[in-house]
Order: sequence, then structure tokens, then C-alpha cells
Amino acid sequence: MITLFVGSMKDAKGIYLAVIGFLAILMAFPLGSRIIKSFQKKKEWITTEEGYKFWDYKPKGDVVFSWNGDTKGLLIHGAGILERYEDGEVKKSYLRTFYGSLSEEDWKQMPKAKYLGNYEDKKPEGLGVLIRGDVVDIGNFFKGELRGDITRFKGDRLLYRGGYKNGLYNGFGILYKKGEMSVGDFDDGYLDDGFFEGIGNEVSRLWNRVAGNKEKEADEKKDYYNFSREEFVKFMAEEVDKNMRALAHRTIEDRTDFWSLFRIFWQRIFTSKHDRTQGWMEAFENGGLGAVDIETFMNIYIADYNQNNIHGNYINPVKIKSFKKMEVLDKKTFDYINDLEVSKCQQNPLFDFVIVWVVSFVIGFVIGLLIPAAIIGIFWVDVIVSIIFFIIGVVLAFVGDDITNDIIACLMTNYSKILENQGIFEQMLY
Repeated sequence: MITLFVGSMKDAKGIYLAVIGFLAILMAFPLGSRIIKSFQKKKEWITTEEGYKFWDYKPKGDVVFSWNGDTKGLLIHGAGILERYEDGEVKKSYLRTFYGSLSEEDWKQMPKAKYLGNYEDKKPEGLGVLIRGDVVDIGNFFKGELRGDITRFKGDRLLYRGGYKNGLYNGFGILYKKGEMSVGDFDDGYLDDGFFEGIGNEVSRLWNRVAGNKEKEADEKKDYYNFSREEFVKFMAEEVDKNMRALAHRTIEDRTDFWSLFRIFWQRIFTSKHDRTQGWMEAFENGGLGAVDIETFMNIYIADYNQNNIHGNYINPVKIKSFKKMEVLDKKTFDYINDLEVSKCQQNPLFDFVIVWVVSFVIGFVIGLLIPAAIIGIFWVDVIVSIIFFIIGVVLAFVGDDITNDIIACLMTNYSKILENQGIFEQMLY
């Protein structure tokens, strides 16, 4: 009996150890696989010095890329030359790219779609490109859902650029659909009645006439129908400037509203100038100041003139190349933007109150842990200091300078130089 008991105990111990070992292997396998994956090289979005993005392995060391070629939605797209600057050497690669990808293998196949970008928990996360049929969405994903500013193409044609949420157009956007161009604020896919500074009404009216939607637009003779070709080009330059100024003003307002001040406060401490510049460049692009937007705007007017001018004149449609970041946001322009961010934070009384209260609370909390008896006194100091900064914010809001117009003036100068260097207005005549 004793022998049998001892034998059974040994067997039980062996079984126990085997089970523990098996469970340890089960637990270690996913942990080990994650550790292995963490050391594996992963592809990610890389930004060229011009501000364009492509999907590839991140190089080690100090490497700079430059792209000379076509783009779409701030992604390299089409044929071009990718230059790699490393250790004083330049390596050139002649590539044919597709929405930021350098290889067809980069795309992850999904049910009725394919995706390029980061994945987390088997869902798209962060910046990505989703292609479903002939519809291409470029934007940011959160837990598999597309939201924020997006650019949508249908085939090679720009369909929508603007805010997106819950699978619908939301926020400021520009929609080109069924022969109409609509500009304004969208709410769950519907455009509000009020168009942004009249641009939407004017452009939509022109588009309707070009598309032949006579039931939506009564025939109306425009002054520029009487213009010569040279007069129309001058008129077009003025209209482009007016349109771009309005869109730039709207973009700056959206990017410096109250809730954006917290992002600005954080970024000024922890984000590099390069990344902040890139953020502003993408904001202007998404706000309708990209090359494809300006090109579409101009070609709507051109088509209308060609169909209705009384002289039988013909103006050539324009083709605008993508804008480079350093061309749009030079040092002078970004210095003004930097000053604007500072002034917006200083001149908002509520923001001043919240920030000072939070900082004072943290300092007071630490002191209170060390000196409990001082908690009550510190609380009242927090209140008084916050109120003082609130009052300072109110005063600055009335006496402070708004340098938005200075930024817009610099932007218009830069955009004008770009269009001039590309010979856009000469394209219309020759």
C-alpha cells in the first residue's frame, strides 16, 4: 500500500509539472511572438523633405528623401525619381508608385477592398489608403474607422476633400458630385444651407451651367463672357486669389479654435518644428488649397468661358503640379504662424484660466503632499492666480494684434510664385 501511494504521488507530481510546463509554453508563445515581432523590421509612412509620404522600411541613421514626380493627396503617386541622401551620397531610384506604395505586395487584401498602412488588432490604424472598387480614401483610421480630414477620389477624379465621421461627410468640405461642386459645412452627409463666404454658391452655379443642369440654374450672362482671352486670364488670376484667401482664412480659424489651443500648447513643447510645419501643410491641403483643388476651381471657370463667351475664344484647361512644403511654408510664413499660435493661446481668457489652474493644481498637489497644512492656502492661491491670468487674457483679447492677415498675405505671395513658376496662366493662352 505504501509503495502504491508513493508511486501515485510521483505520477501526480509528474502530471502536475507537465501541465504547468504546457501552460507556460502556451503563455510564452504569444509573448515570445510579440517580442520577435517587435524586433522585426516594419514598414511605415516616411515623409520626404517636400512633405510627400510613401510606405517603406524606416532607414537607420540620418537619411533624407526627396521626390520628383507626381503626387495625389500628399502621397507620391505615378512615375518619378526618389532620391536618398545618406552620408554625403545620393542614390536615385526611378519608380512607378501607386498611392504611396512602392510594391503591390505592400497592400493588405480585405473583403471587397485593399488597404495600405498600419494595422492594430487586425484593424486599420493611423494614416492609410483604402481602395474599394474605383473609390480611393486617404485619411486617418481609428480602430478601423475612417475619421477626420480625408481625401476621396473616384477613379482619377477628386470626389471629396474635407471632414469625415461615422461613415459620412462631417465638417467643412468640398464635394464634387453629379455635375455639382459644393463648398461648405457638412452635417452627417448633408450640406448646411449657408455656403462659406459665397464661394460655394458661385462655384456650384458655374459647375451646373457647364454640366448642363439648366433646371438648377437660370441662364445668366456674366461680364467675363465679353472678355478677350487676355482679359479673362487677368480675371481668373483675381478669382483664384480671392478663393484661396477665403479658404486660407477658414483653415487658419479651424486650426486655432479653442479646442485646438490645447494641441498647440502641447505641440510647442513636445513636437519638432518639422512636424508642426508638416501639420500646417496638410491642413492647408485638406482645406482646399491643394494643387488638385485649385486646378479644378480654375477649370470650372475656363469651361464656362469656352462655352459661353461671345467671341468664340478658347482657353486651354490648366494642369497644376503638386506644391512642395518649403514653397508654401517658407521661414517667414511659419514665423508668422508661430507668432499666431502664441498670441491665440495668450489672448483666450478661458484657455489661460484652464491651463494656469491645471499647472497650479499639480504644483499645489505636490506641495500639499509634503506640507498637508498648506493645502487650504495653496487652493486659494490657485484660484487667485487663475483669475489674474483670466483677466490678462481678456485684456490681451482686446488689445492684441491678429496676425492672420499677415499669414494670408505671405501664403498668397508664395502661391503666386508657385503658379507663376509653373506657367499656369501662360498655359491658358498657349
